[in-house]
Formats: sequence, structure tokens, C-alpha cells
Amino acid sequence: MKKVIIIVVAVIGGLAVLGAVIVGGVFWLTGGAVEAGEQFLTLISEERMQEAYAETAAAFQSQQDVASFEAIVTEIGLTDYESASWTNRQIQNNRATLEGSVTTVDGGTIPLTIELVSENDEWKVLGLTAPMAGAAIAGAAREPGAPMAPDGDAVRELVNGTMRSFSDSLQRHDFAPFYETISDRWQAQISAGELGRVFQPLVEQGTDFGTIQRLDPTFDEPAAIDQDGLLVASGFYPSEPNQARFEVSYIYEDPNWKLFGIHVAPETSGGSAGGPGADPASTAQVEEPAASPAADAGDAYTVVENPELTGRLGRIVVAFPEGTNPSSTRIVIRPSGGGDDSAANYGGITADLLPGTYDVVISDVVIPAVEVRSRHDTEIAVGVLRVAVGSSTRVQVIRGGEAVAAGYGNMQFGLPAGVYEVEISGQREEITIVRGETVEF
Repeated sequence: MKKVIIIVVAVIGGLAVLGAVIVGGVFWLTGGAVEAGEQFLTLISEERMQEAYAETAAAFQSQQDVASFEAIVTEIGLTDYESASWTNRQIQNNRATLEGSVTTVDGGTIPLTIELVSENDEWKVLGLTAPMAGAAIAGAAREPGAPMAPDGDAVRELVNGTMRSFSDSLQRHDFAPFYETISDRWQAQISAGELGRVFQPLVEQGTDFGTIQRLDPTFDEPAAIDQDGLLVASGFYPSEPNQARFEVSYIYEDPNWKLFGIHVAPETSGGSAGGPGADPASTAQVEEPAASPAADAGDAYTVVENPELTGRLGRIVVAFPEGTNPSSTRIVIRPSGGGDDSAANYGGITADLLPGTYDVVISDVVIPAVEVRSRHDTEIAVGVLRVAVGSSTRVQVIRGGEAVAAGYGNMQFGLPAGVYEVEISGQREEITIVRGETVEF
């Protein structure tokens, strides 16, 4: 038995289910949704398909036209609807879920789940789930208990909040207030100072999205949840003097969607991102560390026995060359495949760890699946880039087309062994970092 699912979004997280002590309240709260759902089914049974389709949400209609809608509900058997029985009703904010079954005119039963959203104070059908023999899947299934994506108005409000806060921080040259709006998950990966440095190119460029405070965004397409469970939206604001093109992602941190990543670029009136003389850094893209360029795994580390270690533990050692001081180089160690950080430090680290594999992040370069063995040291292959320039000169270290480290004036960058580009005043030159050595630039 296959399932047909008419639904317009993928989802993440968990729906709150009200307990038995307030069951009566649940039925009272969901009464309007039940009435709307059953009216929707009645219209289908009377073959008033255009009117039934008009009772669906805008996001639903963006992915299902009337013809495909009619074909699917007919094949499910909803045209034979006589009555419905709901064994489970849930409501959270402006979303409702009805789970139960439909009784048909010939006495048959069809298990059915209806998801509804409140639009302009009216309940609208967002999705249906029902069994249907021989049917293909039309849409993406929602995992049980997962939160639904916000509707169009809620997404617009979410993006407006993000972009207006960002614009204000950009004008003030202070991203500390903006930092307070981002998700806990992202804050665990980046400090307020680091976030400000990411957007420094836009500040230097004099980017100004001043009129964004009174504008609404134009979206490229309806916001949706990607395969990683992130709510993703993209589009632009016709702001002045610079138009703002954006890509944002949000993670669900109960009970709200919180900012997890942002890419903002000034755009000329002709539609070219970055404006005249823009460089790649001006897009100010921020992603979680797992998306950073990976180091060359084959030469990334060596595992050597350490007679001084006893018991089950091994350790990861990141030690930069003698005579160097890359004190601003952040190092993070976390279990491979996700999880909380196991250890973190600046300028070097020796971390005792249980055997297993770990991802090591150095200057935003990820060394994946680093092996830790009992009673062994895993020595990461690192070197240092030492740059001597004027205090107002910005230096960027590039790997795989992405900036992995940046700063002003005399700097020492701790880096995994490998090939990089150094960018100064818009010009780039290739360098190679070798284990245990210092490159003077």
C-alpha cells in the first residue's frame, strides 16, 4: 500500500501535543479547524473542486494546480466522503493537525490526516495524507511530530526581522545586536567579534541598505525546508542606495525558527551582485563550520604511539612551529558526523579523547574523520603563515575559493598543511603550508 501525500513543505523539529488534563481545551481550540476540514471534504464530495481548491493554503496552491489536485483526491476516494471521525487533534500557534478516518457513502473507511494553517484568520488546508493503492508520491512526507514550515506571511516577518537587524548593525558598524538574534546553535560556533569580522568587507565597501526598514522582500520562490531540516529563503530588497540580495537559513529551536546562516550581497540596479569592484568577500557568506573547505585527508595527520598514555584514552595534538604565536587561530574538535564540541582552544591544543573519529577545524578548514586510538597521539599537520603589512591593510587566506582566515596588519595564521592563496589589496598569490614550517609573506 503506497501513500499519496499532498503537502507543500518538508519539516523539522517537534510539534507540542497537549496533555490529557486539557483535552477539552484542545477540542475547543481545534473546533474551527475541524469545521474547515470537514467543509473542505464536503466540497470535494459534491465535486465542487474549484471551491475546494480555494480552501487550500497559498503555499499548497504554489505546488498543486487544480487539475492535479482534482485527480489525486478523486483517486484517493474523497469524492465518496460522507463523514469523518478524528482520533487526534493537535494545534500549535497557527497550525492544526487532524488525524482520523473518513467514512464513505458505501461504508468504507479511509485513514486521513489533514494539516491546516491559519491565513487571514481562516483555516486553510496545507496538506493531506492518505493511503492510495498504486499512487506515486506527490510531495514530501512530514515526519511524525515535526514542526511545519511557517506560512508566507510568517516567513516574510522572519526575514524582515533578520534583514532589518542586519541593516541596522551594518550602518552602526556594530554586529553585537545582530549576534543576539542568531540561533544558539550558530552562537556556539562563532563569537560576536568573529561575526563582525565576517561582514567587515561590507562595512569597508560603504554598503548601505538604508531604506530596507520600510520595505518587504521579493522572494525568488516560496521558502522551503531543505534536506538538512533548515528553513531556506532567498530573494532581494529594492533598497537604496544599495539593493540587498539575500539567502538566509533558519533552524528550529523550540518554539521559534532562529537564524542559522546568512549570505548578503549588494546588487546594482542592473542585477549584478556586489556592485562595481566587488570582491568575493563582499558577499559575506556565513555557513556552519562543516561546510568549510576540507584539508587534504591523506597528509592531514599522523598517529604515533605514546608510552606515557595509559588506559583507554588517546589524544589529538595541534602544535604550531616553535617561535610562532598564532594566538588568534581557533581550533575546534568535535565527533565526526555531528555532536557537541569535544574541545576548543586558540593557538594550539592537546585534547585527551575517547577512541573514535573526530572532525578538527583549524582556521575554518575542516580536517574530517581524524582517527584517535588508545594510548596514541594523533598529530595534526600544521604550519604558520606570517604576514607583515601595514595596520590598515586587510589580509585574507583563501582555500577552495572561500576565505578561511582574515585580519589586518601583521598577522600569524595557523593553518593545516596544504595549498592556499593569500589575498592583499585585491591581488592573490599561491602559497603552500608545510608541516612544522613557517611561510613568510
